[in-house]
Amino acid sequence: DDNLREVQRVMSLEVAYRWTFIAAAGITLLPLIYAVCLNNRQALLCLKKERS
Repeated sequence: DDNLREVQRVMSLEVAYRWTFIAAAGITLLPLIYAVCLNNRQALLCLKKERS
């Protein structure tokens, strides 16, 4: 059914856009999170939590 195929294509595009947005947001926020971590007195604990 062509209609169903079109719906599936649109849905997969939406998922792709969503993950692209999440990835972009993550890459943008990582340096900020890292800076906060470094400025934190418990920076070592923060890094340990990241690794585990």
